[in-house]
Amino acid sequence: MKFYNKINIEKEQRRILLSSFAAISGVGLLSYAALPFLIGSTMVSLNLNEASVGLLYSLEFITAALSSFIVAPKIGKIKRKNLAFIGAFIVILGNIISAWWSNYEFLLVIRPLTGIGAGLALACGNATIANAKHPDKVAGMMNVLFAAMLLLLMLLLPLLSVSLGMQGVFLGLAAVTLIFLIMLIQMPQRAITSDSAISSTKTNNTVVFSIAGIAIFAVFFMFTLRDSMAWGFAERIGIAVGYTTTEVGGLLSLQAFLGLVGPIIAAIIGFKFGAKFPLLFGLVFAGLTTYAIFLSVNAPYLFEVAVLLWTASYFFAISYMTAYAATLDGEGRIVAASGSALVLGVAVGPALSGYIIYYGGYAMGAGVTLALVFAMIIAALVSLKWSANLKGSGRTDSKSSTNNNS
Repeated sequence: MKFYNKINIEKEQRRILLSSFAAISGVGLLSYAALPFLIGSTMVSLNLNEASVGLLYSLEFITAALSSFIVAPKIGKIKRKNLAFIGAFIVILGNIISAWWSNYEFLLVIRPLTGIGAGLALACGNATIANAKHPDKVAGMMNVLFAAMLLLLMLLLPLLSVSLGMQGVFLGLAAVTLIFLIMLIQMPQRAITSDSAISSTKTNNTVVFSIAGIAIFAVFFMFTLRDSMAWGFAERIGIAVGYTTTEVGGLLSLQAFLGLVGPIIAAIIGFKFGAKFPLLFGLVFAGLTTYAIFLSVNAPYLFEVAVLLWTASYFFAISYMTAYAATLDGEGRIVAASGSALVLGVAVGPALSGYIIYYGGYAMGAGVTLALVFAMIIAALVSLKWSANLKGSGRTDSKSSTNNNS
């Protein structure tokens, strides 16, 4: 309670925080959080190669991205709690069916359908963040909760994978989503306007496909593309460094705990120093961390440091990305569409990384990561420059306006 007061999240805003967290983390991005164990258990249970498993889960993330993007322009008019519950039930049912009928051909059908449900919930959760009086602080706190959930998943899913295989992981994910339905009940049905969140008078397409909006979509896409390139092969890189699978798992659990630092700092600082500096710093910090992971094959200590900083840098950056996207549009259309761009990056990352590593090695992976960091910075600067044109949202990117809201 004291921490809530410290970051100035009012009682009525906690409903937005918890329901957004449930929709985004407990439904929308749960498969991504569990991806290393989903991939590993599926390969062992069905005796598949990396390419086949990569295709399976890429299809799931692609349908999640598409469904999120399709509903994003209309999210201000949709009863979002109802839609989020529909998405959650699709995900629960999809995971149960995946555990029950677990053959590759059937999973090629059911996992993309499960992704549709995840995308619906993701759009609702991202849009709801935009209704908070202080979206930067809510986004930061939500990522604190996500880091805590990730820590628990890192402890739970390996046990289920070892004891029950792929079926255990699917059932575990279904149970986690079922628990999150309690928080999802608190989601508002419609956009709630406040002093800092005034509905836009512009058309849906004008807002979503504005220059500032398209640029921030590019940032979200490249950010998770870069991150998932390393996340999907973290275990393999660790083994190449000289660690065992168990030791890599231990590092990933520890980095999830340390990852709480990033969003906590973002939640406390908010936009006190404006949006530009923390946003760009977060992009560079997260980018250099995964760059170091690719370079660490011959440097064990570099691998340890990079992995331990990984989640903290990720959540620090994603907190500001989400909060900034929320300031662009009070109805949440831009931040909802940004969520689909994020998932699309997740879908492309592992497949692209596998191709790059196979043909060019980890050094090429590092080079592509660095190029993506520069591209993210350019796209972020373009969005910041053009954000002033979205006056209809009632929000600005200036330090002064943020301080006034605080």
